[in-house]
Amino acid sequence: MAAETVASVTQPITEKIVDVLFNATVRQFGYLCKYKHYIEALRTEAKKLTDTRNDLQAEIDAATRNGEAIKDEVQRWPDKVDEIIPTAEKFLEDEVKVNKTCLGGLCVDLKSRYKLSREAEEKILAISALIAAGNFGKDVSRPAPPPAIISLSEGFYNFKSRESTMKDIMEAMKDEKVSIIGICGRGGIGKTTLVKEIQKQAKEKKMFDEVAMAVVSQTPSITKIQDEIAGWLGIKELPDNDELVRASLLCKRIEKQRVLVILDDLWVQIELDRVGIPYGNDGCKFLLTSRSRAACNQMQAHIVDVRTLTEEESWRSAEGKRRVCLERCSLTT
Repeated sequence: MAAETVASVTQPITEKIVDVLFNATVRQFGYLCKYKHYIEALRTEAKKLTDTRNDLQAEIDAATRNGEAIKDEVQRWPDKVDEIIPTAEKFLEDEVKVNKTCLGGLCVDLKSRYKLSREAEEKILAISALIAAGNFGKDVSRPAPPPAIISLSEGFYNFKSRESTMKDIMEAMKDEKVSIIGICGRGGIGKTTLVKEIQKQAKEKKMFDEVAMAVVSQTPSITKIQDEIAGWLGIKELPDNDELVRASLLCKRIEKQRVLVILDDLWVQIELDRVGIPYGNDGCKFLLTSRSRAACNQMQAHIVDVRTLTEEESWRSAEGKRRVCLERCSLTT
């Protein structure tokens, strides 16, 4: 009876020990049987990792050229690859040397094969995990920040001739009945500087979700205007050859937000729908700068005239610009 009791207790334990020892033996023996498999698999995975790294680097370089900010995890991943690839390459070189030293590869060193096979498996698992972690696709960066807004001088619009202009523009921007505001005046009078200050205030006061700006010029290019607006809105890339598709993408991006769109240096009427700007959207406002009242009228804009500075204001403005220029020069030297 006692013997049966002992047997009933020890039998499960013995079976468990046998199973563990058997599985361990099979696993160790497997390292010898699958030696070539592990070595070739390591060589394949190392090549795949190198190719993945090269592809990712191309994406990083392209994003960097576009001025985009590379994500931290993306920047760290190539460093991890650069650590593991040399060790894998050295391992494979050593494996070749070990085989050659054993009678030119004619004999089999079981101890070395077991060790190399086991190390190869460990490296394969590490490389496979690294490849999976590096599957970023196209999502390697954040959109480029909008161009810096630079005001040429603090309070430049505090001139009497500018105070009323700024007041008129800001009131028009708050008026729900006004969608397009045309800022008119002769060349060099300060229209662009004025809208940059408006742009700055609009962002500070959070009047809009986003602000976008494009230079129109005497010979407007719809695709160029689209690209500049897309850059401000954080759109990485628009299709190259289809103006309608580009316009549709921009429209979808703008129509659900409050967006201030500034079109600088307008000379002739342009069709907003061709650009992809949803005219009539309650949340969207347009600021135009132009020398031509006729062009602003064609755009059905609420016109605000920029008057010429007085002689004293002109001198103070020039002095302010000179001071800012000197400060910038001192920062770059």
